[in-house]
Amino acid sequence: MALAFLTTAVFCLSLLAGGGADLRLTTALLAVGLVLCAWDRRLPGRLAAGGPEVRRLAVWLGLYVSAALISIVWSVYPQGTVLYSLDLLLFLTLLYLTAFSLGHEGARRLWGAVLLAVSLACAYGLADYLLSPGGHFPRLRLSGTFTYPNAFAPFAGCALCLLMAWSGRLPWADRPFPWWLHTVLGGLAVAALLGANSRGLLLVLPAALVLVWWGPSAWGRRLRLKRLVTAGLLGLALFSAVVLLKPVVTGEPLAVDSFLRVWQHRLRLSEPGTLPEQTDPGTPPDGLAGGEPPPGSGEPPWPGAEGGAPSSGLTALISSLSAGPGGRLAFWAAAADVIADQPLTGTGAGTFAKVHLSYQVHPRYYASEAHSHYLQVWAETGVVGVVAWLGVVVAGLLVLRSARRQVQSRAEDSDADLLRGLGGGFVLVVLHTALDLALSVPAVQAVLWLMLGTFCLFALPPVRPGDGGGRTRTRAPRRETGRGAGRRGPGLLVRVGLVGLAVVVCLPALSMATAHSGYRLASGGRWEEGLNRLFLATRLNPLDPTPHYLLATFLDRMAALSDGGGADLRAMALDELEAAIRLDPRNPNLWYVKAEVLAESGDHGAATASLRQAVDIAPYMPEYRYRLARMYADEGRHRDALTEVTEILGWWDVLMLNGAARTAVGHLEDDIYALAGESAFHLGDPQSARAFAERSLSVNPQNSAAQRLLRDVEEALSGR
Repeated sequence: MALAFLTTAVFCLSLLAGGGADLRLTTALLAVGLVLCAWDRRLPGRLAAGGPEVRRLAVWLGLYVSAALISIVWSVYPQGTVLYSLDLLLFLTLLYLTAFSLGHEGARRLWGAVLLAVSLACAYGLADYLLSPGGHFPRLRLSGTFTYPNAFAPFAGCALCLLMAWSGRLPWADRPFPWWLHTVLGGLAVAALLGANSRGLLLVLPAALVLVWWGPSAWGRRLRLKRLVTAGLLGLALFSAVVLLKPVVTGEPLAVDSFLRVWQHRLRLSEPGTLPEQTDPGTPPDGLAGGEPPPGSGEPPWPGAEGGAPSSGLTALISSLSAGPGGRLAFWAAAADVIADQPLTGTGAGTFAKVHLSYQVHPRYYASEAHSHYLQVWAETGVVGVVAWLGVVVAGLLVLRSARRQVQSRAEDSDADLLRGLGGGFVLVVLHTALDLALSVPAVQAVLWLMLGTFCLFALPPVRPGDGGGRTRTRAPRRETGRGAGRRGPGLLVRVGLVGLAVVVCLPALSMATAHSGYRLASGGRWEEGLNRLFLATRLNPLDPTPHYLLATFLDRMAALSDGGGADLRAMALDELEAAIRLDPRNPNLWYVKAEVLAESGDHGAATASLRQAVDIAPYMPEYRYRLARMYADEGRHRDALTEVTEILGWWDVLMLNGAARTAVGHLEDDIYALAGESAFHLGDPQSARAFAERSLSVNPQNSAAQRLLRDVEEALSGR
């Protein structure tokens, strides 16, 4: 039972701290889990007692994890694959601890704790939305785990399926939830689903609820329907109260209209041009960037000039569907392009965020996830990985069927209801993740793996008295008393291997902590200590480019402050940047920093080539292209500079429809227009130069470069 409480604590801590998203927490939990597996005396016997369905699931899981681990060999970003693999190993450890170390009573208490943790997250999200000005429900700021509502929706949906079928079990007592607590938890789950605004979940939730509701017992069907209706009414009332009270609490206008407009926007009920996102403050006004080329420029209209959207092909389709699934189409198309290029091996687990920069098909839509777990697994781990994942899903359903048969043979209604609810939640997650990124959120993935572990737990045959933790106390089948069941624990070599693995998995976190502490020391003036720690970090984890990058940044700062040794320090910085680029060649920021160091060293040709590489990797990142145009202008290559800024302006309006992009790079707009005007002026087109300068000043009247350019243009025109 102590292990049951430990597993419960591990899950709840993982949920509240980001579900394993923090590297230090991930490695700590994984190391503890591996040590527990090494000293668990009952693990070998229970593994041997597993039926064929459990063994098949173990094979598919091993293949799936192996595909991620092996992909380090060809990964475009080995450190990303390492971090992804650590998460997978953590979840696999949780699965095995749940399946082969917990008893039935421990599993009941575990899922009672999960329901309470999910309900706490729902309550926090509602309260935070009610008390915080603005915002998009749910805004869970305690860890950032569920700041993306579509990732929260399946989490709450799983809780609703479980509450619909099962009365719950208090984690601190051997009895079910009181009726009032069960009803409140269901209402919180429904309120969270209403606030999450997930269209994908609306498509798959009915199927999951029907699977949970359906059964041979008419009394059971009526009870489950009653629970669903009660939770639905309470959740609707709770969410309505939050929406109506928000203006009173925050002083904002009534939120009903804005909430309905969001749904009109998402369901394509509003007319183009009237969408809330297009009228946000900060959206560029109509004018030159809205589609008309500068007068007298001689340039054709910029690509996508009409309506601020790309003019043809897939990008036009995505733009026309921008209020609906346009972003998903962009992500899926990018994933399909990655698969077409590397269908067999993939790019390496955990690398989609890197490669998407080069495969981005629409300037407005960038994401670190493919918004389809199946496509992303294929793109990252190749055909072996996606086949293994499909095998895990099918094998999990077969284990669930076997578990339900085992439970029904023992006539344990509470456990049958638990499996019914978990089965509906499992189907909900695996269907929803075909359309969204829920499994990229570690807390949601942890729930899925705990489901698989629970299926395995209940699929195992009964054990002998005293073997554990609340299981049915009947005599074990004959095969369990055979080879493997009498072992007191794993062999010495297995124990040493698991403990050694626990030490190895801590190295990435130790390397990262050492690197950041070294950088802090260096930034505080303790240069020698900081330098030594950064060098140590490069040795602790040779696959991590971060220590090399931080070391290069530190050396470049030292070069700027140095009187005579700046050239040597910059040479060392370039060596570290080269090492980082070898480990992470798809990182445009590394190429950008390298270009800055080369420019400071006086090698402008190499700096331009490095910056060109950054632009090729991330063609829709305007800061890199603007910096390249600035370098061209400084070298007197004004036509090349004008080409680059014209490229930016061709999709600038579309990019600014993305709120995150508007916040990150919106400040560049006046500088881009000023540079375009400067280039046009040097190419003998003062009319276009004046138009660009005036547009720059309309964005930022204090732009000194545009003011100076406008004076030069006026002097040139008046001198004719």
